[in-house]
Amino acid sequence: MSYEMKADVELLRDLIDDESHNLSVKRLAHLTDLAKETVYAYINGRINIPLCFWASVLQHTHDLRIVELLTRHSEVDVFLRNAVPNLDGDETSIRAALESIEKFHAMQKYLTKALADGEINQKDTDAVKQFNQHYVEFIAHSHAVHRAVNKAFRAAIAGAAS
Repeated sequence: MSYEMKADVELLRDLIDDESHNLSVKRLAHLTDLAKETVYAYINGRINIPLCFWASVLQHTHDLRIVELLTRHSEVDVFLRNAVPNLDGDETSIRAALESIEKFHAMQKYLTKALADGEINQKDTDAVKQFNQHYVEFIAHSHAVHRAVNKAFRAAIAGAAS
């Protein structure tokens, strides 16, 4: 069993053990429209767990570990692992991420309004170009913020528990 497959199986078992998710093999089979035998095969690591299964489980649980798993399995993660800044305690990087996210959201808001009004046209060429150019940077910064926030949150919870 590959490292990735083992991690997937462990996460699935953890999700079932987590009472807050109210998951059982029967419930997972229902949520994912699969036979119970297939879910058991996933749990036992006999077959790879497909991304569509995880997407269904994510809709039910909203567990962020699944988001991390999904990005690990995607081409985006190759980019993210290499390009995402580490925000741990670096105020300059955190501010740069904030500026990037704010700038992107302003462009996104403008273009979404134009789209909703049915007014996206040739005049928006520059805005669309900028939007597309900053999209990858926005994803990288958003991912970095997501990772840093959850790391800090887990550390805060661990500190409060001790």
